[in-house]
Amino acid sequence: MMINERQKIACDSLLNDTELLQDLTNFDLIVHEHFAFCSVLVAELLGIPRVIIVSDSPNSGLSPYFKIPLPVSYVPSRFSSFTDKMSFIERLVNLGMHIFSQVVSHVLFARSMSPLKDRYNITPEISYHEAFGNAELVIFHADFAFEYAQPLLPVISKEKIDVLATAFGNLNQKVIWKLKGYIPSFLSPHIKIVEWLPQNDLLAHKDIKAFVSHVGHNSVYESAYHGVPVVAVPIYADQFPNAKRVEHFGLGVAVDHKSVTAQELFEAIELVVNEPRY
Repeated sequence: MMINERQKIACDSLLNDTELLQDLTNFDLIVHEHFAFCSVLVAELLGIPRVIIVSDSPNSGLSPYFKIPLPVSYVPSRFSSFTDKMSFIERLVNLGMHIFSQVVSHVLFARSMSPLKDRYNITPEISYHEAFGNAELVIFHADFAFEYAQPLLPVISKEKIDVLATAFGNLNQKVIWKLKGYIPSFLSPHIKIVEWLPQNDLLAHKDIKAFVSHVGHNSVYESAYHGVPVVAVPIYADQFPNAKRVEHFGLGVAVDHKSVTAQELFEAIELVVNEPRY
């Protein structure tokens, strides 16, 4: 019996154990290793935050699920024996190894866990891949001194969150803001903070005037489909070319998250809300 089938059977038994699940509701946090794939479903079912401990390097095949960039031109795949100094042919092979690792990850856990997620109606609004990456904290057992150079996720500072809060506070419109962690103490009463929201459904609402977004791939297409003007605040990876497309096709405007001020962000939002061409 393959590993994924054994995991599926074990997970099905766990999700059927109502007594154990009831006991788990008393816990405030679930800490699990990255191969404990059923822990994702248990945490989503019970609404308990998760911390994942990854016994691997940041260039593992699971890293993309945590939105960790893996530029294959100089970050060697875990399935290869390359260093960060690769020839052109080695880069092509490294790309193939990277794709292979994604396929293996899908076969090992997503293909077996997704049917269980559907059967037990666990957070149907998101996929298993999204749920897997939706951890509060990811801890890698690694040290930068013994790893190849690799870009990691940028962190939005409290100062930048304060800039957003100030800009939103100056608007006349009500604001729904998806935000976790640090919450500014001076929020205006017309700003509603949520940890999760049905983005596509919200963009479909007739009263939505604008969308301030990091402009990931799905966000761009959802806003374009619903005709909602965008203020693009790209942070990394494909978000920068997506922001250029937003401006090129007249879907909205883009600002630089590193330098934008509260007044500039406010003016950008006012522009897309009030300018008929958007």
